Amino acid sequence: MFAKEQGHNLLLVIFLSFFIYIILINAWVSDDAYITFRVLDNFVNGYGLRWNITERVQAFTNPLWLFIHVPFYFITHDIYFTTIFISLFFSTAAFIIAVKTFNGSTGFTFAFLLIPLILSRSFTEYATSGLENPLTFFFLALFCYVVVKQELFSSFFGLFCLALIAGLSAFNRLDTILFYFPVLVFLIFRNLSVRTLLATCMGFFPLLLWLLFSLFYYGFLFPNTAYAKLSTGIETRVYLQQGMIYAIDLVKHDPISAVVIIIASILIIYFLYQLVVYGHRLFSNRDILFLLLGIGVLLYNLYVIKVGGDFMSGRFWSAPFFLCVLLLNWFLQPYDKPLAWFLYPIGFGLICLFTVIFPKVETNDAIYPSGIADERGWYLKETGLLNYTRSNNPSTHSFSFNGSALKKMAETSDEPIVEVRRTIGMVGFYASSGVVIIDPLALSDPLLSRLPVAAAHGWRIGHFERHIPTGYLDAHKTDSLENMPPNLAQYYQPLRYIISGSLFDWERIKTIFLFNRGDYDHYLKSYLESSKI
Repeated sequence: MFAKEQGHNLLLVIFLSFFIYIILINAWVSDDAYITFRVLDNFVNGYGLRWNITERVQAFTNPLWLFIHVPFYFITHDIYFTTIFISLFFSTAAFIIAVKTFNGSTGFTFAFLLIPLILSRSFTEYATSGLENPLTFFFLALFCYVVVKQELFSSFFGLFCLALIAGLSAFNRLDTILFYFPVLVFLIFRNLSVRTLLATCMGFFPLLLWLLFSLFYYGFLFPNTAYAKLSTGIETRVYLQQGMIYAIDLVKHDPISAVVIIIASILIIYFLYQLVVYGHRLFSNRDILFLLLGIGVLLYNLYVIKVGGDFMSGRFWSAPFFLCVLLLNWFLQPYDKPLAWFLYPIGFGLICLFTVIFPKVETNDAIYPSGIADERGWYLKETGLLNYTRSNNPSTHSFSFNGSALKKMAETSDEPIVEVRRTIGMVGFYASSGVVIIDPLALSDPLLSRLPVAAAHGWRIGHFERHIPTGYLDAHKTDSLENMPPNLAQYYQPLRYIISGSLFDWERIKTIFLFNRGDYDHYLKSYLESSKI
């Protein structure tokens, strides 16, 4: 028995080592990650949580991910290796938690956990990248662990733990709350009481604290990127069409992730159908929880399609894929012992299926005709871990070189350096704090993010270019709004007061309330009608 257990543990160590190896050989950092890193650098250097140090704008969507980097970046002052190893830690921790959750045989772990994860392009590419996906994987795995070990949440403390995990995940990226929403609603209303509500509120306290801070510090509850990508003037049906294209892109370029999500979705829909037809009497507590987690996946998938997906191929599918793998492991768990040694041939069969037999659409284009990109392929030459040398690394990328040139200009200039750039990640990070960067895609710009997409420029998903109004650059250089169109100046003035005024000024607090209530919207409407953008 002891020898058998030792053999089991040895195989798990081999699986873990192989998992880490796959993550490392695929490791890279995306340009978009450097948007967060510029804020991180400003924060560590004492300028606050700002993109341009002249104004308070939440240009990042992943506050918890940023805060986790703070102590490590403060020590290392090297963002590249810091973010790769933080990513590796959380991705590996997610895998270990998943293994512990199901306690399956080595064959089961090999066939239904290790193989799908390492064959998934979406998972392996976004297990690093500098974006917040690894932390999302970690929270999904932790939440599933508590749900599967059902005795852990049958108390006040258990519900608090689930709410805390969900709240921290939303603190990491707000839209991930959709994964956890059905389970939490069920558990709250199953035993509705003051204690239940108290446990939930206590769990969500870190998120609530951040939202209050965001409203006070930035003037708005949501990140500026939400306005930049959703307040575009583009019709919902067009977003939906692009969302379907994003789903088709997954089938083309990452078939194993697509198949896993489709199989899990069909199972969830089948369970839902059974529940509607036969009622809950045929369902165990385990079945109900499986269904609720699955509904969370469906909600998130629908959300991804509704917002048009993303320009990074696979990025928004990586989290639902990971949760679908966990759900399929939970569903297949009763078949572990009956399948016995057949599990290893199944695992090798899956490898053959998805690496040899299953068709893939190959292309030499980094940006596909759909506007969706092989983002890792685009940046791999300079930001891939295996390509890293002293003469070839993120700091030698053309974007970084341009940013460094701007930094030198700022150091020798007596006037503010204000630059318009459409790719703001590495450019902004290497330009440092002395350069004000105006982003026509509006990810970091509070005024442009509230303007519709400029029809003359067209758009690509995630790249919604705005027309820069007359006098707007002068406003950044001279603090004067005189050259701006009058109606737009009247709209921008309170907005600028919110993002640049004294934090504790009562008039600023009042302006935040009035602006969010829409009291200045008529100025913007009048400007748009007159300018016909």
